[in-house]
Amino acid sequence: MRVLLRLLAAAALVVVVIACVSTARSGADSATLNRRGGPHEIYFFQRPSSAVALVGQHLPIPNPFVSRPSGFPLFEDGQWVLEKLHWRGWGLTVAKATGKSNSDTDVPNVAEGKRIITWAKVRLSQPGVFHGRRIYRCIRVTVPPPANYPAGCLQRSHRYIGLMAPGSGEPVGVQGGSNGKLRLTNFMSPNRKVWCQIASFGAECGTEPEPPTHSAQLKPNGKVSLCSVLQTEYPEGSKVPLTCFQNWPLPSDHVPVLGIGKTTQDSGFRCTSSSEGITCTDVAGAGKGHGFRVNEDEAVEVGS
Repeated sequence: MRVLLRLLAAAALVVVVIACVSTARSGADSATLNRRGGPHEIYFFQRPSSAVALVGQHLPIPNPFVSRPSGFPLFEDGQWVLEKLHWRGWGLTVAKATGKSNSDTDVPNVAEGKRIITWAKVRLSQPGVFHGRRIYRCIRVTVPPPANYPAGCLQRSHRYIGLMAPGSGEPVGVQGGSNGKLRLTNFMSPNRKVWCQIASFGAECGTEPEPPTHSAQLKPNGKVSLCSVLQTEYPEGSKVPLTCFQNWPLPSDHVPVLGIGKTTQDSGFRCTSSSEGITCTDVAGAGKGHGFRVNEDEAVEVGS
């Protein structure tokens, strides 16, 4: 009997040791996950139905980054909102949430309409980098019919950047794969004096809106347009017309920097950062080889 009790005690001790080791390993794995990019290091947008940026100007109402939001508006006027969201997998490639859909019949108006509350599911996916932060680039909301909210992914259409129907614009925030190549479409020079954008319709870079200012634009056909405005042409403190692409982002916008010696390529355009400025060239279109260089002192055409 005493032998049996000793064996049981020994077995129990082994189980406790294994449990402690397992817990320690689990804690270490969690710490490693957080160091490599845990849930607190990936974000979404506070208002998915609104613009997240307007190229060439500031947003009249900022759209902040949020992490694990408990809810957000699907319609800006409050007619449709998501509430009480509970997330799973935040920080992974796909994050999912369940919660409540709270919408309004809008009859006779939003203020007096009847509220309709149902279940809702949210799926965020395709992480990328935007304004220096890791963000989920795509959203899909599932609710009981007949209600329907269209899926959206982060794209640029002309000067509007927001979550739009896939295929309706130029994807934004797509990073390079395992080969390490950069695919930044929105970036600044190391001294933050030059801001650049790349899209399917062209590459463009510009300096500060207060003169002297310099900018350049490159089209897929190789056409280069330059704009240089000297201080003497405008009264002190005045702004250069928006026809010149200008450096508008604030430091708080967290626009990524293209470091010296680094190259980014997207939509058939390649931009390289050097001590002489940002040089962008057409590498795929009819204007292959044409390009420009912009720094805080000049904007010039390069290539043939």
